Amino acid sequence: MGAISRINKSSRNQRTKTQLRKALTENQNIKILATDYEKAADDTTLINVTDFSLPVIANKTYKFTASLILTANAASGAKFAITGPTASYLMGQVQVDGVSTSAVSLATLVGGKDAAAVEVFAIGTYKAVADGTFQVQIALNTGTTGDTVLKAGSFIQLEEVLV
Repeated sequence: MGAISRINKSSRNQRTKTQLRKALTENQNIKILATDYEKAADDTTLINVTDFSLPVIANKTYKFTASLILTANAASGAKFAITGPTASYLMGQVQVDGVSTSAVSLATLVGGKDAAAVEVFAIGTYKAVADGTFQVQIALNTGTTGDTVLKAGSFIQLEEVLV
């Protein structure tokens, strides 16, 4: 049962329930890509995906989830990265087409595969040392043939960890 459902079914008064629901949703950000994003340049240099980022606040801890579908030339494949303000803490897991790697810094939170369609799933915990933007980047994985496309419906989500 989800947190909102548990709040709704609780015996608390209506005002308290409203405040709890508001606090829960204010601490959760999600960005869903509405249309395909195409990186037309034929190279492996990662670039920011326009309007596919979320704000982070210094010294707050976030749980993150990224679910991305990328397409590219089958020989070149696609890769992704997440960038943002320097992290005082980052630990996570990245799966690219079912192959897992762990990440210990934003510089290593990357993944790629030489295939026409690449599925990326990343989860973890992130704490920035400065205000800024948690940003997705894409490019060709190897070689220099073809475009990289991040498909509509891909999403990133940050949820502040409350103590």
